[in-house]
Amino acid sequence: MKRLITARDVEDVRKSGGSIVVSQNVIITPSAKDLIREHKIRLIEENASGQDSFLNPHKDPSSNTIYLAYSQGGLDYYQKLKNFWQRLDYEVITIGHVADEAAFNNQFNKYDKKGFLIFVAENGFRETVWFNKVTRFRAVRCSNIIEAKTARQEINADVLVLSAELAGWKQALKTAYAFVTGKE
Repeated sequence: MKRLITARDVEDVRKSGGSIVVSQNVIITPSAKDLIREHKIRLIEENASGQDSFLNPHKDPSSNTIYLAYSQGGLDYYQKLKNFWQRLDYEVITIGHVADEAAFNNQFNKYDKKGFLIFVAENGFRETVWFNKVTRFRAVRCSNIIEAKTARQEINADVLVLSAELAGWKQALKTAYAFVTGKE
């Protein structure tokens, strides 16, 4: 039998400061999903063995995992970002080059949602659209610190698409750092 999670259930969890455990037998109403996003409530997936695994689309700002990927025009910044995050003791998981939307869909089925994803592209418009077609992602294309911090604080974005065309290296680095840490 399916269990229904409503907006009222989410409000109760929000007031208690808890999280919501979901399984394959759970249906979450659209209004409940909106409240989960708005209040950054953690979802815990109960897998077949009965153990919990992290499923929250709103990343924990203290997460030390960074996923990196790039498309045309993004290789240079991708390599520099990889070195930068590794020097700061982040776990860096490299996804590599993603050439088109089909490759995107194949590659990002592997993304386990336990960190932030930074995607570097020449322009970034089409890549942002690719991410936002998939409901588990909340992607933004940012080119400065204010946009990056706002994206995290206001819409709880978990994917940063950096445009190598719009931002010089120092600006791209500051933008990525602000997105992941919330600091300048």
